Amino acid sequence: EQLLHFIKARGASRAMSRPINMPANHQLEVPVYFCRHAESTYNAHGDSSPDVPLSERGRAQAKALSGHYHIVLCSPMQRARQTIELSKITYSKMLVVPELREVVSVSSDQLAHERSWHETGSQAQERCAAVLQLLKSEAAAAAAAGGSPRILLVSHCVFGGRLYAHCNADSPRCPKLRNAAIVPFPVTTLSGQKSQRNGKMAGL
Repeated sequence: EQLLHFIKARGASRAMSRPINMPANHQLEVPVYFCRHAESTYNAHGDSSPDVPLSERGRAQAKALSGHYHIVLCSPMQRARQTIELSKITYSKMLVVPELREVVSVSSDQLAHERSWHETGSQAQERCAAVLQLLKSEAAAAAAAGGSPRILLVSHCVFGGRLYAHCNADSPRCPKLRNAAIVPFPVTTLSGQKSQRNGKMAGL
């Protein structure tokens, strides 16, 4: 209930629920990358405040990030937004996506206005499905516009691992997601086949 209220408050559920009219074996290729936020005060010294910010080291890590992406999809958590804001990363479009927030298990994963709560595994899985749907939608729009679109997800360690497993049923074990590291994020296609182009592609 708390998560549903949060998503509706951010106006995201309607945008993410639009069906993607593609045949089941259609494969749309775009490179997708994942960036775990830079070091937070929770990572540095266990700060248990709600929605923790970046540590001083994390701010320096964020400032070292660069690159251009057609679309950046970013968690609403302060540490993720600060990572993008302080970086040299450029983009054509950025969306703050509530579903990319960290799995809520400790107080630092909660937003300042939220009451204390814990997210269930099924709620986290629903968010993974919503993010995959949004990826398909944004990738299709970007491909239709032409060019060579690249998508960057800016999110968190635990949710990133769950999302990786959700998007890669054939190889669900996620590589270690380090603070402020941008890594290729492969996605298994609906037909169960993986796409390889330039070694760093995701078939959506």
